[in-house]
Amino acid sequence: MRSLLIFLGVFLLGACDRHATTNEQATQVDLADSLRGQRLLFLGAHPDDEWVLMPIFAEACLINGATCHFTITTSAELGCMETMGMIDFDACAAIRKQELATSAAIANGSTEFLGWQDLFYAHDGEGLRRNLVRWEEMNGGREALVEQVVDLLQRNKPEVVFGIDPRHGSTCNPNHRATSLLLVEAVNRLPVEDRPRVLFENTYTVFERMTPDMAEAVDHGAMFPWPDRNDPDIFFDATRILPNGKRAIDYQLDALRAHPSQFPGFPDDASINADPEQLLIPLVDLADIDPTEELCTPLGLSEYKTLDKTLTFVGRKYAEIAEKTNEPHAFRLTHDGEVVGEYGSLTSWPHSLQSDFPEKGVSLIVAAATAAEAEAVQSKYLQYVMRFIEAPA
Repeated sequence: MRSLLIFLGVFLLGACDRHATTNEQATQVDLADSLRGQRLLFLGAHPDDEWVLMPIFAEACLINGATCHFTITTSAELGCMETMGMIDFDACAAIRKQELATSAAIANGSTEFLGWQDLFYAHDGEGLRRNLVRWEEMNGGREALVEQVVDLLQRNKPEVVFGIDPRHGSTCNPNHRATSLLLVEAVNRLPVEDRPRVLFENTYTVFERMTPDMAEAVDHGAMFPWPDRNDPDIFFDATRILPNGKRAIDYQLDALRAHPSQFPGFPDDASINADPEQLLIPLVDLADIDPTEELCTPLGLSEYKTLDKTLTFVGRKYAEIAEKTNEPHAFRLTHDGEVVGEYGSLTSWPHSLQSDFPEKGVSLIVAAATAAEAEAVQSKYLQYVMRFIEAPA
């Protein structure tokens, strides 16, 4: 759900001025040669989390004889309401599963889902804690979660594993960070001689905290390592021309097009023309960082309307979707006595149902023409509401 790098601004056209992006310890290495013929595994939280790294996978697995396996921890069922106006979790999960298969096929890759619940919690240390607690509640505890990842590693025996840096998750999304932290725990459970190398994408895509120049550059496809750090970054030069005549960076565009639910209307003629020095994919080796370091809380991303804090965003989207599709029902969603979403007239329909959650100050009332229709509407709207109700304290 790195969805939309917020659509990347990315109709990705035109070149940008250069900006300093590297630190003193940054190095450019020939990752392509080191990955030749290797078993590679990507572990992410959502389909589309792999797109930044697709130039690496394409070169390794299309050209250099490596194998790529893409594993996603969640079902990604939250990812269709904002972009598609779709509230149905099962339908969204099915769409995103197919999109990952399309993306993985770019690198001749296989796919797998662990089926954990997709969450959208605060983009800070507390949100990360809640994310892990909720996954533990749903999957039999922390031990069971880690063992699922251990099993993944033992079955696939990757020599190199890729993920997103757990210190920040690129966007500070706690799903990203929790997934990578569990990966670290799982790797540490393996005998030393069986542990794969772990490389984390270290891009900085917190738009709300970027300088204007940096945000403009990212709109044109630039990639920046996490700022104000002295990490020993490894940079993969995605401007390289592959033996098939294609620029490595253009595989990012292929991956973005594979996820139309997240990037609707992505143009066929989009191109990436940022300064070449900004088309270096930044990575860090797990061996060189403290994966538990907290880099998101200091950013103070409290303006995010996440599902552990408020239903305001959900109520507004419910109303927008119902209005757009002229739904034959009515609903009212309140939180702490405030109406956060409303559509139609409840008294205009003969059958109504009310769901109250006093412990969270939430009430949902729906009304429709028949009792069965009211139950269906209630079930649909309760999907997001329950994610708020069930969020750990």
